[in-house]
Amino acid sequence: MSNAPVTRRVLEAYFFSEDESEEGIRLRELTREERGPYFHLDARDEIDDYVVAYVISGEGEVAFSGDTWKLEPGAVLVRDLREPFSLWTSGESTLTMLRVSYAGNEAGKWNERCLRSLRGAWRLSNSDAIFSSFQSIFEECKQGGVHRDEICLMLLKTLFLKVAEGSVIRSQAEWRAHETFSRCREYLKEHYMKTDSAEEAAASAGVSHTHMCRLFKRFWGTSPHSYLLKLRMADASQVLLEGDTKLEDLAIRYGYSDPFSFSKAFKRATGLSPQMFRDAHSL
Repeated sequence: MSNAPVTRRVLEAYFFSEDESEEGIRLRELTREERGPYFHLDARDEIDDYVVAYVISGEGEVAFSGDTWKLEPGAVLVRDLREPFSLWTSGESTLTMLRVSYAGNEAGKWNERCLRSLRGAWRLSNSDAIFSSFQSIFEECKQGGVHRDEICLMLLKTLFLKVAEGSVIRSQAEWRAHETFSRCREYLKEHYMKTDSAEEAAASAGVSHTHMCRLFKRFWGTSPHSYLLKLRMADASQVLLEGDTKLEDLAIRYGYSDPFSFSKAFKRATGLSPQMFRDAHSL
């Protein structure tokens, strides 16, 4: 079997305006691409673009600025303007990536604000959300509407913010901890109407309630109780918009002892009392 390197293969590509007079951020390319087994690239004359990429499958490594990072499923790659780099894949798999490149006067400011601490390739705690952000840009490109470029630029900024929100997962132990957190969060999302769902969520993941609270604080910066409140009040918002349900009935439905306690919790979650919320959304 030949071990000759396989060249980069672009599976899907979209290109954007090349008007150098445009201010702000300019999208340049959006690609879904493969780099086969034994692929190796030394890019010393890279075009003047910033790059964010997401690894879908396969394994490899990337090196720049004196450091080397592992590329693996779920990893996010952030690379700066005019940054020479080397990239190579393992001899056993094809590396598949989503990649967006961009430039412009404001690009550096956005990178400084959102991505500076993440230069390199990292597994982040919200990799699913980052993947969804990439998919949204691809879907908009496929539709090809008259305002495609402007919409994609807004989606790119959303991608930046999603990357900035993620917590870096640096070890297998940390990855397992995040998986436990995810199981607890999904349980709460599916069973948030049960008054004892927080304790059951911890039990479903095989951890104590105290440990689950630490995981929520670590990966989301909040508590299970706050997450439950957000879910329940989002549901209550829909009920308020759909009819004239009395506050007494809402209090019972969401596990509160009286309408005042429910109203207080609703305002804490939404910034509005139930009546103000109804008035603000009435025709």
